[in-house]
Amino acid sequence: YVTAIYFTKRRLSGISLFVLFSYETIFFIQSQIRKYKYQFMQLKEWFSEMGIVYMKSEIRLISEQNYGLVANTNIGVGTILAEIPQEALISVKKVKIKYRKIIKEYPHLFFDLLNDDYELNILTLFMYYLRYIRLLEKEGQYKIYFQSANPENILSNRNDIDLITDNNLQITIRQMKIGLQKNYQYFQTLFKEQFDTKLQYEDFLFAYQFVMTRCFSGDEAIESTSLVPFGDMLNHHWKCQIEFTYLQNDQIQNKYLYIKALENIEEGEQIYNFFGEKHNGFLFLWYGFCLEDNIYDKIFFIMENNSVSDYSIYEFPPQVKQFVLKYKKHKILSQDKQLFDNILNQLEQIINKMLQIPIPQYQILLKSHRNILQYQKELNK
Repeated sequence: YVTAIYFTKRRLSGISLFVLFSYETIFFIQSQIRKYKYQFMQLKEWFSEMGIVYMKSEIRLISEQNYGLVANTNIGVGTILAEIPQEALISVKKVKIKYRKIIKEYPHLFFDLLNDDYELNILTLFMYYLRYIRLLEKEGQYKIYFQSANPENILSNRNDIDLITDNNLQITIRQMKIGLQKNYQYFQTLFKEQFDTKLQYEDFLFAYQFVMTRCFSGDEAIESTSLVPFGDMLNHHWKCQIEFTYLQNDQIQNKYLYIKALENIEEGEQIYNFFGEKHNGFLFLWYGFCLEDNIYDKIFFIMENNSVSDYSIYEFPPQVKQFVLKYKKHKILSQDKQLFDNILNQLEQIINKMLQIPIPQYQILLKSHRNILQYQKELNK
């Protein structure tokens, strides 16, 4: 807005289109902000309706489209931050019981021996079925939850895929897309036969990515792979300060899933969950984000004749002899310091060239890899 007025005062001729573009950009941004604020208010009301209670914290917009949980007061160790009724969880176990007839008829989608993504497919079935077919019935209560997010990863944007020069990552993405298309075709058949409904790819991709980026693996606290409303508001970081647990003094055993502080949390500090020891390539591919200070990050590369022949942010296939750099002393360093220094310099040149690719999260990932190189150089000294 300020730029448009400045240029309008300096030069009136030919500026109308520029001013119009500037105003349209402002109005678009404002409309998006209003949209997210409205969805945010709806989501908070929905949490309350579902019996989800959270204390000493609040949900805030961390970035343009990303929410997070932030402490609004100092929090001590052992403090309960939230209680989530079991009824609010959407677990693979529950969905298998509820839709057992459909699941039994399509084993190529929902049986573990026939489909590696069977758990994602089960939750995708539930989400798509409720969101697009049964919204007017009781289970349509999940509509606000399903509309609260804009799940995106690298699979969402073809232009981003084309920009990336990482050959191994390109191959991995293509393989993922082939598997996705195969599951989509199976789902098309299912919805045509069971509900006489045509399944749009965009809707399928939204449902699939919603599940893929938000589901929790089963553990001691969560009975099976599940969607955990409110629990998925916590962003991932290795500086996790909480755990999901049950309390032994529940009047009804396992009636609620609790979020409990494992350490002191200061007011204004973001409260994190921990997805596991994931390197940035995994986070980028499956979740669509990276951490610049990821202590579990890894660099993957192949060597031929003591030179780097290929570099990737993601694991190469198991049959390929690959080397991995992380925040740990590498065996090459112990064998030949000069060779190791040469390898680090080659990797640095490759990464600096890739940093020109205009994908923000990809650039964060590459900067993280530069940090690993710097760490290894310090060891080499």
